[in-house]
Formats: sequence, structure tokens, C-alpha cells
Amino acid sequence: MVHISGVKGDQHLAEIVCFVRARPPHPLKELVGVLVRWLTPHADAVMYDGSPTCRGNLCHTHNLWSWHRTDVARPSLSGYHFGRLPAVHKTWLLPPSKRTSLLFASYDVIELHTIGKYANVTPDFCTEGFLESVSWA
Repeated sequence: MVHISGVKGDQHLAEIVCFVRARPPHPLKELVGVLVRWLTPHADAVMYDGSPTCRGNLCHTHNLWSWHRTDVARPSLSGYHFGRLPAVHKTWLLPPSKRTSLLFASYDVIELHTIGKYANVTPDFCTEGFLESVSWA
């Protein structure tokens, strides 16, 4: 997980999925981007100084995040397209909770230079979110 610099200087949290290289038809230069999955402040977080801080004892040392969700389900993981996939191609979506998580996942391709510092993040099984340690930042 890394911090991404926004257009207005704001920071967002994202998971790096992979690096993407594109070669435009006109051979000027190769473009390199990063495919990321976005996180958003958790519903239980308290916004303090622009950060989604935890409630309780962890409020000064940890931020609380959850996966960002889109409003539209991915056609390739739902409905007709998913039903037509051979069983062997569906194994990477098991257990069903993994498919549910990816169905509304929010992805984007960003420019390499927008990646900021590394974020120390671990799953939080109590809130089904992610805890980011900010005490070592």
C-alpha cells in the first residue's frame, strides 16, 4: 500500500496491483503507469486533520481504511459473462467472499510520479477494514 498524491496536493491510499507499460502507435516514448486499487476512509473512522483516524485507544497512532466501492458491478465477474466462464477460470475467485469483494472494486491507472511514501497497513479483522500505522510515519 502506498500514498498517492492528488491533483490538489491531497493524499489517498491505494494498493499497487501491477505496473503497466504502454507503447503508443507513434514511437515517441514508452508510457509507464501503475494499476492501483483504491481505499477510502472507513465508515467507523473519525476524520481528524484530513486523516481517517481510529476511535478509542488507537486514535493517535492508526488510521482506519476500507476498500473503495463503485456503484456498478463488473460485468466480467457477474451475470452472463461470469456464468459462461469455465469452472477452471473461476478458481481465482474462490471463496465467494473474494468474488464479492472484487465485484465492486475501484481500480485506476495512475502515473508513476504520483506514488508517495510506503504505507504500513495491516487487515483489521474487527472492522473488516485496514489499519494504517502512522506512529512510524
